[in-house]
Amino acid sequence: MLDNLEKADEIRWSQTKAVKPSRKKIAEFIGGNHDEIVFTHNSTLSAFLLLNRIADAHLKQGDEVIISSHEYASTFLSLRELAKKKGIKIKRLSIKKDHVFDEEEFDSMLNDRVKLICVVQASSFTGSVTNVKRLCEKARRYNAITVIDASYSVPHMPINVKELDCDFLYFSSYKLYTPPGVGVIYGKKAKWQELKPLVPGAPLQIYSYTASEMRETQVQSEPGISHNYLIHALAASIDYINQKGGVEAISQIERALHKYAKNKLLNIPGLTILDESDGHLSSIPFIIDGYSSDKIYSELSNKGILIKVMDQTSVPVEFLNKYGVKKYAKISFGMYNSKYDVDKLVEELYDIVRPSRQPVEPLKGGELEVRRLTPPLLSDDHIGTREMALRPFRKKGPRVEFEQAGRKKVIQHYGHGGAGWSI
Repeated sequence: MLDNLEKADEIRWSQTKAVKPSRKKIAEFIGGNHDEIVFTHNSTLSAFLLLNRIADAHLKQGDEVIISSHEYASTFLSLRELAKKKGIKIKRLSIKKDHVFDEEEFDSMLNDRVKLICVVQASSFTGSVTNVKRLCEKARRYNAITVIDASYSVPHMPINVKELDCDFLYFSSYKLYTPPGVGVIYGKKAKWQELKPLVPGAPLQIYSYTASEMRETQVQSEPGISHNYLIHALAASIDYINQKGGVEAISQIERALHKYAKNKLLNIPGLTILDESDGHLSSIPFIIDGYSSDKIYSELSNKGILIKVMDQTSVPVEFLNKYGVKKYAKISFGMYNSKYDVDKLVEELYDIVRPSRQPVEPLKGGELEVRRLTPPLLSDDHIGTREMALRPFRKKGPRVEFEQAGRKKVIQHYGHGGAGWSI
């Protein structure tokens, strides 16, 4: 029996050690150190656990928290529960017409009662980017803790936590072309030491019914056993991204596609882009007069084109009311997209609006001709290379092989997000 226990303990610690190279690689991807990141299971859990521990250590009744108007539900709902429990005040920073945060308003909100500032680096609503470096610089003057949600920005723009000088930053594996199941939280080492473990029961040095003592290690905050094979997969995906030139090279392609797509979409009758300002990431939110976003989604889906419909389950009602809509459509680009995808999207959108918008004119001899609205497709030249433009579910992505509990496992990626993975 003792031999079995010793063997189990040996396997457990061998798995912990096996994660170390992947931990180091993931930390370096955002400019951090291996002992500054902890793993959870997704961004929603990361936000909940982190904000609760920060509140336990630093927030009391009467304190204030600043958030932006583009926060995702995982952040806002966690803070709202804390506001009820601890009597803190949440102040919401307005986003200007060009979808950047109002710096003057932010300055007016700052005071000695502000203890915590939570903002998204890039909005999942529109793709707008917040200058979080500038925000963190201002926050330091009041010793306010800064928490950055990089879930949407991490696959589309380079991130260096040392340059941002934020206290905490989190993201998930799902947006980085890997299966869902891994959340990553970066924190300055000194800031981690101020917090209790994210979940009670993290690695202990001493455990008794009257007292306990934590190990001095960065993993003391991690909630239980992680899915090690998913952490290895995330590291493999980072390798793959770096082989393709890194996030900076990918972001240049996405920005060029964003500009190309926006110019073509604006020629479609009745189509309105909700945010036409520059400096955005890969998303374009839009509506078409007389067509519901659900219908647009359904029609495009039938043609093999996947977009997203944003509604009150994913976007605050106040944001929707700003544009007088209940839903809107959103397209997003990734490292696998090309001009061909944009041209195909525009072609199909023209087909959606053509029946009700395109007149049929009689010609000589009583014949009828349906005038073609759509310009001919451009040649299939990618703003990048064919190697960079991964065709979803056609080309293989990163592959990782490793052993877990004595069994060999292989993960192969075939497309975007969590789809197409095999274990």
